[in-house]
Amino acid sequence: MTASTIFWFVILGVYLMLVRSYQIAALSRCRDEARAVIRTYADQFERLQTTTKVASGASYTRWLFLPDGETGRGLSWGSLSDANVFDTPLSPAPNLAITLGQGAHPVAATISRNVIYVNASTGADSSSQIIQASGYMLKGVFTVKFVLNNKSYSESLTVLRAVP
Repeated sequence: MTASTIFWFVILGVYLMLVRSYQIAALSRCRDEARAVIRTYADQFERLQTTTKVASGASYTRWLFLPDGETGRGLSWGSLSDANVFDTPLSPAPNLAITLGQGAHPVAATISRNVIYVNASTGADSSSQIIQASGYMLKGVFTVKFVLNNKSYSESLTVLRAVP
């Protein structure tokens, strides 16, 4: 009887260890996918022009780059390519709903962004645009938040760029 009890405790321990390893693997997959999503937005932030000149000579500020105080404007789901000449966002929101993972256990997440001006001389955040000979600086902070196993997680990436 003692041997049977010890056997069941060992089996229970192995089972709990196996469950925990699956939870860690799921968290790792979600974090990897979240980093890939925010890297995609950060790449667009680094690569795309901040304004588009149109035939009439007017230019539009892209919503991905528009600072609005310390909170930014959120992301706009839609065209983020160099062909985007909209003067209003397609669907403005403080964050966008995304899904991490596929199959039987997808994880709901949200992505948000915060764009602020940066003083190129000091490197400090600024509430207003400071234009220098080379243009001005923007900082974009992209964050993905998700809940897994009743715990909240977030992944962030900060990107700094000069705007001519």
